Amino acid sequence: MSFLLGCENMGVEFPTAKVFDSVTLGINDGDRIGIVGHNGGGKSTLLSLLAGDLEPDEGSVNRTGNTLIGYLSQSDHLDVEDTVGHAVVGDVPEYVWASDARTREICAALIGDLDWNVAGRSHDAFKLAYEKNADKLHLILAFNQNEEKINSGTYYAPGGQPYKSMQTLWYNHHFTQPMALSLLFMNLGQEGGVEGDAKTRYMQTFGFHFSAQPTNWDVAASFYYQTGKTISKLDVSALMASVKAGYNFNPSWRATLGFDFIGGEDYESATQSYSGVFDVYKADPTKTHAFNPLFGTHHKFYGAMDYFYASSYINGLAPGLQDLQLGVDYKASKNAVMQLAYHYFLTASDILVTDGKTLGSEIDLQININLMKSVTLMMGYSTMFGTDTMDAVKGGDHSKWQDWAWISLNIHPQFINRW
Repeated sequence: MSFLLGCENMGVEFPTAKVFDSVTLGINDGDRIGIVGHNGGGKSTLLSLLAGDLEPDEGSVNRTGNTLIGYLSQSDHLDVEDTVGHAVVGDVPEYVWASDARTREICAALIGDLDWNVAGRSHDAFKLAYEKNADKLHLILAFNQNEEKINSGTYYAPGGQPYKSMQTLWYNHHFTQPMALSLLFMNLGQEGGVEGDAKTRYMQTFGFHFSAQPTNWDVAASFYYQTGKTISKLDVSALMASVKAGYNFNPSWRATLGFDFIGGEDYESATQSYSGVFDVYKADPTKTHAFNPLFGTHHKFYGAMDYFYASSYINGLAPGLQDLQLGVDYKASKNAVMQLAYHYFLTASDILVTDGKTLGSEIDLQININLMKSVTLMMGYSTMFGTDTMDAVKGGDHSKWQDWAWISLNIHPQFINRW
């Protein structure tokens, strides 16, 4: 095995003690080494020396020219004037870090970019958290009483607060291998009815999210189920599921394949008038099988043209959605990345008035070019090839060309963050 990293006759002395004296060691390719010692024995100091964060008083630290060191220290020394985004990715352009699945997952959790939809980003709530080693457990409690939105007593008028009360329990565990599992339970109380006869009805959502990064692969799977009652007194039995896998062929090429399913209503019959307007009827009008994404980031999924869940279906329809997706990322150089995605959309349930469930296909192309430090040019083009079913559930005319193109010049002068 080839030599990667080591030290020779290394010595370090602090004002109160001599930590190391004439230490010599070597680390070879494939070695897995654990360091054990009592508190204050110099474990962190040794790692800081090998990583290059500290310089030895005596001797030397040696490494081969192509060795890269990843080091997670006990504490971070951050600029108080810095932004969270810059602290996470530094001066690396967005098109570079966005091409890495692990970095995207971290940034999506810490610095979500959809600030126009605050319901999906923040809640006024009480959170009690327990975190130790690889386990996290969060209890979240919320109650809304906004006087500007009340009709009578604590009744919220249509268009008011999204919920009356919310209780959420979330558990996350990181395994020794690059795998993580999250469990979620949410009890959501929504108040509805008429003035003088308002009542809070509760809907429960529970499920899991799993992710793993074995070698060049990254995989993720989710499943959530809803039960309880809607604000309009319907009994809920709905589900949502997704699975996605990505593979890095080399530093330049990456491919992804995924499938999303969001449950829709169970329609039993349909009628159509002479004018062409149709009505569909559920098998059981007292129940709903349409999954409600609630406070999810609707703009992040289901294609760049935002046809689904960023806007509602027409005529009160709720047929759900299936999304089969294929993506290819190509890093042409350190300054240019191209992302191509294909979506094949279907309804989850049959609306009975068209020949099938197929909604159509969408193609999304995005190119990011780093022109210089802090300046990125981004451009994209999307087109949708719809069907009669698409017209029936979303309106419009699929025979007409559906597309859009955009271009964006992003300038992020770093001196603004420092002042």
